[in-house]
Amino acid sequence: MIYNTSLSNLHTHTNFSDGKMSLCENIERAVELGFMSLGISDHSPTPMWGSDFFTGNEKEYTAEIKKVADKYSDNIDVFAGLELDSFFDFHREYYDYILASVHFIKVGGECPPVDWSGDVQRETIMKYFGGREIDYVKTYFSDFVSHVENCRPDIVGHFDLFTKFGVINTDSDEYRKAAREAVSEIIKICPRFEINTGAIFRGYKSSVYPDPFILEEICRLGGKVVINSDCHDGFNLNGAFDSAVSFAKDAGFTHVDRLTNNGFVSDELD
Repeated sequence: MIYNTSLSNLHTHTNFSDGKMSLCENIERAVELGFMSLGISDHSPTPMWGSDFFTGNEKEYTAEIKKVADKYSDNIDVFAGLELDSFFDFHREYYDYILASVHFIKVGGECPPVDWSGDVQRETIMKYFGGREIDYVKTYFSDFVSHVENCRPDIVGHFDLFTKFGVINTDSDEYRKAAREAVSEIIKICPRFEINTGAIFRGYKSSVYPDPFILEEICRLGGKVVINSDCHDGFNLNGAFDSAVSFAKDAGFTHVDRLTNNGFVSDELD
């Protein structure tokens, strides 16, 4: 199938966690946009998120998604997923897929966030790493590799999320070496990375996660990609998807993966 006739998004947040719209509102928006499928991937609980995120009753969470999915089954396939951080002991059997992300790094007995603000990121680098950006980067990538090794996800989420604020110099040889090494380890376990458009339509970046040179490395190593918007408001389910297609093609990809009731399939990029 050709990609532009088979729209899907597997990184969607609802008011189960920090999304602004309900499950039904997101599904109805996806149907309106002509999506073939939609994956709900609310955040897993962590001690750092606070009370805004679902309380960890995975069985009820996934049961509700599947109940509502049945209601819309004539119009769209809806899947129960989870955006999993490394601080939650999840039950894989409840989910159709797992998207692994890292929002906090572990350092000095604490877990500072990587995407709250540029100022927080700078403070973290100075406080824990003596201002050494590359040590911060290597800690993040090391945590990501360990997370993937432990949870064996279906998709790697926004692989270089910490580039959100432009604090890190991503042009240095040392940075690019660290990123490529992390990709080479992760891809042995999970070959499927998301091209995440969230930073584009929110105005943080002009490019997707991961950066183009990382996408090229994923492609070179035989990896696969899905296109996701990381939508929190329901209105941007397909936000900047055209840009994502361009980045995928420029990196050498000819297909994009999509989840179906029979597992993942690859749609051709026209």
